[in-house]
Amino acid sequence: MITRHWRSRWTFLRSFVTAPPKSTSHITPMLRQYIERKKEYPDCLLLFQVGDFYELFSDDARRASHLLNLTLTRKSKSKASDGLDIMCGFPLASLHTYVEKLVRHHGEKVAICNQSALSAKQRGGLGIDGLVQRHVVRVVTPGSLTEDSMLQPTQNNYLVALSKQSSDGNVQIAYADISTGEFHALTTKPDQLESELCRLSPTEILLPANADSSESWQQLLSTLPSTCLRTFRPEQDATKMITDYLAYAHVTTQSLVSTPLGSRMLIDASAWRSLEITNSMQGNRKHSLLQAIDRTKTPGGARLLSQHISTPLIRIEEIKDRHEAVQALVDSRHTLHKLRHILQDCGDIERSLRRLAMGSGTPKDLKRISDTAVECQALVPLLRSLMPSQLESCRTALEQPEVVTLAMELQNALVTDFVKLNQKDGFIRPGYSAELDRLRSMCNEDNQIASLQTKYQQETGVNKLRIVRKKHQLGWCVEVPQEMALSASAYQLIQTTTKSLRYRTPDLDQLNFDVNHAVEQSLSYELGLFGDFTAQIVALSPQLQAMAEALSLIDVYCSHAQMALDHNLIRPNMTNEPSLHVTEGRHLVVESAHEATNRSFVPNSVHLDPSTSCWIITGPNMGGKSTFLRQAAHLVILAQMGSFVPAISAEIGVVDRLFSRVGAFDDLASDRSTFMVEMQETATILNQATSRSLILMDEVGRGTSVQDGLAIAQAVIEDLLRRRTRLLFATHFTELDSNASNPSIAFYHMQVILTQNGLVFSHRVVPGVASDSYGVEVAALAGCPRHVIDRAKDLVKANRRPKE
Repeated sequence: MITRHWRSRWTFLRSFVTAPPKSTSHITPMLRQYIERKKEYPDCLLLFQVGDFYELFSDDARRASHLLNLTLTRKSKSKASDGLDIMCGFPLASLHTYVEKLVRHHGEKVAICNQSALSAKQRGGLGIDGLVQRHVVRVVTPGSLTEDSMLQPTQNNYLVALSKQSSDGNVQIAYADISTGEFHALTTKPDQLESELCRLSPTEILLPANADSSESWQQLLSTLPSTCLRTFRPEQDATKMITDYLAYAHVTTQSLVSTPLGSRMLIDASAWRSLEITNSMQGNRKHSLLQAIDRTKTPGGARLLSQHISTPLIRIEEIKDRHEAVQALVDSRHTLHKLRHILQDCGDIERSLRRLAMGSGTPKDLKRISDTAVECQALVPLLRSLMPSQLESCRTALEQPEVVTLAMELQNALVTDFVKLNQKDGFIRPGYSAELDRLRSMCNEDNQIASLQTKYQQETGVNKLRIVRKKHQLGWCVEVPQEMALSASAYQLIQTTTKSLRYRTPDLDQLNFDVNHAVEQSLSYELGLFGDFTAQIVALSPQLQAMAEALSLIDVYCSHAQMALDHNLIRPNMTNEPSLHVTEGRHLVVESAHEATNRSFVPNSVHLDPSTSCWIITGPNMGGKSTFLRQAAHLVILAQMGSFVPAISAEIGVVDRLFSRVGAFDDLASDRSTFMVEMQETATILNQATSRSLILMDEVGRGTSVQDGLAIAQAVIEDLLRRRTRLLFATHFTELDSNASNPSIAFYHMQVILTQNGLVFSHRVVPGVASDSYGVEVAALAGCPRHVIDRAKDLVKANRRPKE
């Protein structure tokens, strides 16, 4: 678990912050300045700019040395008691590389303290204050990232804040993606907090400072994901906590877009884990439902698809609107192909716009926005031929004359070389600005250098004399071999090397001054143009945001349509009845895995309605019970997110809550056995399920004695039947067939064929109760020794009671 509490990072400062040391003679003015900045950001690794390097001191240096493999050094031979003589560092040019390692790979928080003004001595003055002023300009944390190199383009990067409401005990959740400007706030019950956090998968969580010691927070803390950074802040409203924290991190909050979160299906926390909706059991997207259906072409589209699958709709009109848009694209394959071809050249407007609004953008962000805005216009005539209201609103959002005009201006102004777009100068196209071209021409001193070199060779008679350009401090200078020293008074020796002598002259001094002045003017003018373009882009933020959202939505609809065509998906019929009728449904993730090995997937049907609301499925392990349960849940999620579904036909009643008690694991850290975890998940279902919910339960009661397990399973089924909820119940308890007379229950089992060579799993769901569990045969398939299998068969025969 990555947990960083500000108190734990304050220890090494106490000696000279709360109680000054007896002797402070070794603490220089610069180190005192460092201590002051460290006091302001005690929970961060402080990167302290010293000239052309970033330095870390004391405990920060030790930790950074360990994490980044940097060499520790001492400023003096004698050890200082406060450790401030220990340091390590890296060049300014390596800042992004090391910050990425510290924040993304190690979960650290980093405060960047830059030199903000020259000292009196550096300015050429006579002041006594020779100390360079330094201030923290940015605090980089896992939840406040905006840089492309530190973000996954297809995933949101959420910062979450939690606070408890004293009136009713509910939890307020505020969350924001700083890289896109998205912001939401909602209130939830404590028992639903884990589900919300599974949906968001945050990289950093803000908690009240007293949460560690408060009993009321202890149970909530146990549900927080262990993979994200926990940051403790003063207790306040969750929304205020985020805005204050971003101000602390020097991140502007003016462009955060607060949008209402509509009605959506609630997915239980255990369902998030067992159904592998956005992440597989291995913790990544591979073999997840999201990965199986993702055919998006843009980063924004991929993020929106992830949001849709995490928040399926429950309003039938909204679901049907999405299905209408997908159907229109499926029916217009030629248009779909053209749309997807254009979309693949569209960039990430949201994140580029956000960086420009924050003041951390580059010319590349301007180029990305302008290119995408121009590409968007090719989508407009294609969308005119499609009638659904969802696509019509997208077309309207793309038609932004002001944005297009500015985009064309940027196309004329910016070079096409993306390497130059990442530099501080050279990104404005030659010929765009006459003034900039004039200043650049003044920087081209090649002709003057050639003329001066010829002149000096003739004056000195040294043909090996060359005029060379060295580092910025020297600029252009005369260079001759060591044995050809120049004695004329016009040549002033400034540097000696092992092979050459370097001189300055009045002509070169003037040239250096003129060139440097021209370069500064050229750079200033070019940066001014960049500032003007940035201001114009930011002024059009609402239009650009609407354009970005429309692009992402079109991409998602095109992804659904392409998926439907590639995998024979059909449009489901959505109703408000508590029913679920699917004919020959398929599990997309398993089917995709089978296709990779040239195997075919066996489809199955399911029919639940008010008259038969419960299926009890029996059969051996490896028979496919869990796959069948997960398949039903995936079909419902796909339908309600707006996608078509893998089946021959499907009529799906809208599900308000999805519960899944599938799979087995313990929680040793929380002192919970496998059976306790299963019972807690069962309790959650019994406490929260409604008549419109869909519940999947697999082998409830298996972790205890047969009698107790059977009794628990029977009681759970009876309680859920009274609520008329839709229930798929997989079990090995064939004794549950005593409920066969209940018309609300239907019994099915996984078809298995026993041959001389062993079991053959057909993976077909057929009516009836399984005649045997075939546990011994499955053990044989797993590779248990033959003598153990034979002994087990003998014991089964001896213990089996004869049937009457």
